[in-house]
Amino acid sequence: MEKNLDKISYFLKNNRIKEAEQEILKLLSAKPNDYLLLYNYGLVLSFKKDFFAAINQFKKVISLKSNFYEAYYNIAFLYFKLSLIDDSLDYLKNYLSNEFNNCDAYNLLGIILMEKNVYDEAIVNFNKCISLKSNYINAYNNIGIAFYKKKDFKKSIYFLENGIKLDPNFNALYLNLAKSYSCNDQYLLAIDKIKSFLINEPNNPTALFLLGDYLINVGKISEGLDFIKKALVIDPSVRESYSTIIFNMNYLENIDYNEYFNFVDKLKSLFIKFPDEKTNLIKKNINIKKINIGFISADFNNHAVAYQIIEILEHLSKNINFELFAYFNNENEDFMTKKIKKNFKNWLNISNLDNLSLTKKIKLDNIDILLDLSGYTKGNRMEVFFNKPAKIQISWVGYLASTGLKEIDYIIADNNSITKNEEHQFVERIYKLNNLWTVLKPEYDIPLNNKIPITFNKYITFGSFNNIQKINNTVIEVWSKILCNIENAKLILISSKFNDENFKEYFSRLFLNHKVKVSQLIFEGSCERNDLLNKYNSIDIALDTFPYNGGTTTLEASWMCVPVLTKRGNSFLSKCGESVNINLDLHDWICNSNEDYINKAIEMSKDIKKLQSVKNYLINNRKNFKIFNSKIFANDLGDAFKNIASVYNNA
Repeated sequence: MEKNLDKISYFLKNNRIKEAEQEILKLLSAKPNDYLLLYNYGLVLSFKKDFFAAINQFKKVISLKSNFYEAYYNIAFLYFKLSLIDDSLDYLKNYLSNEFNNCDAYNLLGIILMEKNVYDEAIVNFNKCISLKSNYINAYNNIGIAFYKKKDFKKSIYFLENGIKLDPNFNALYLNLAKSYSCNDQYLLAIDKIKSFLINEPNNPTALFLLGDYLINVGKISEGLDFIKKALVIDPSVRESYSTIIFNMNYLENIDYNEYFNFVDKLKSLFIKFPDEKTNLIKKNINIKKINIGFISADFNNHAVAYQIIEILEHLSKNINFELFAYFNNENEDFMTKKIKKNFKNWLNISNLDNLSLTKKIKLDNIDILLDLSGYTKGNRMEVFFNKPAKIQISWVGYLASTGLKEIDYIIADNNSITKNEEHQFVERIYKLNNLWTVLKPEYDIPLNNKIPITFNKYITFGSFNNIQKINNTVIEVWSKILCNIENAKLILISSKFNDENFKEYFSRLFLNHKVKVSQLIFEGSCERNDLLNKYNSIDIALDTFPYNGGTTTLEASWMCVPVLTKRGNSFLSKCGESVNINLDLHDWICNSNEDYINKAIEMSKDIKKLQSVKNYLINNRKNFKIFNSKIFANDLGDAFKNIASVYNNA
């Protein structure tokens, strides 16, 4: 008998499954109720991937010998393979109540608990694996994943790094470690680890996408996009890859709009057009005296967009002609969410709602005008807009480029951000407001320095608090020329990425390569919003990025009475600074070229008297500037909604 079982084991180890099955069936014909034979038949069926049949054999074993606990474990494992988590858990707990030294079993239990989002218990079980076997590498990988899901990235990194020390050939560790590094704002280390993973799996589309994403996050936009495009060649069905490419193309100095819209079309081809009988929208006029207006966004929280819209929403909510509906696509609600929520009688968190259900809900709410505040940024619901659940759909404030969807009827802009020369870049109709496409909520409680810092520093201080991704090689070159041509000039940059010393050193080298001195660079990590605004008191001149201008950051600098030097571009995103400065009547602070930008920065830094007069002008007039007046803007936007609704009714 023992020799026969050894023979079956030999066949299975050598993947000779048919011979193993023939041998076990021959033995079972003589002893049909032998629990060992039934157990081995279950193993053979498991190798055949006939999991339900295997489970039945193991259950027969238990009925004959209830204390044969290996059968419980195998049933648990197969139920897990079949994604029957609760069934798996029942048998696994039964097994572990009698067998206490099986690392594989504790590891499986941890994985199941992670599936059920019970991370602390999962971690306890992975630690049991490690206590039983200190080099049990799967447990290090899985405990790293568990801490990652708990958003405890430092602990995740600790266990994954130790896993690599124990087994440098366990490739999954590198992928998971890269994810944790990136979430801890350590993108350079993330890039290094994902490249290590790709050595062994060069065609893994997930890893290629992540490498592209990490490169983009350190400002290597073109290189990052190339890796994401490679990922799409391997797996062209990943929607997130298309959205990431479309959004990040806006950082490029020269956008190929044919390519841009080509990627939009490829993404649209993956969208599902919901059947008419499920989402049918009945054509009827809009009641101008009571317009239902919906807003879809993932940014009704501590996000730049929120600071632009919060007071606008407050004023719109008081307009008797409007009923506001919020569809918030984010499970994370914070202090800003609570403030925004007060402006909506109708609030729905849609983070767990699928696109079909959301489309039906919007139609059930009888939304007349639906606004998209996300475009192709994280948390967008473009497929919903593709299905046109509202009579009129509008893109506003969160994405200052074309969505490429004909189903979105309008984009809100102004006369300066989109001129005749840029209109061809949009499939949407362009509704131009009188002043600016948005406003900033004034922060009256932030102290303001009345004197320009150069008067007490004795050197000029430039600054930019824009997203690091906007600071491309050309911007660095231009800023470096400014710094090199002004004695003792300094540049302050603030970003959460500078919390990582490796990144700070890497980014410094980009300037040092252009002969900038280390003493001229001040790189600071993340800080609270009030502290960030207060930092403007240390800056004489704010430098705008290009071609992707600052939005909220430019408005914030202007509110803190620091003039922003910007360069005129040829797209909505590259004309934001121009539009702000025109509204401030600071036409001299708009440049036509890189050379003009450099010369003006040098010229303005030398004329201290004029620089102080500009600051005085901004201080004396900031409460009168329309770009800080949410009430006027809300009235203009409300008029826009009524005009657009009237056009719809008369069509």
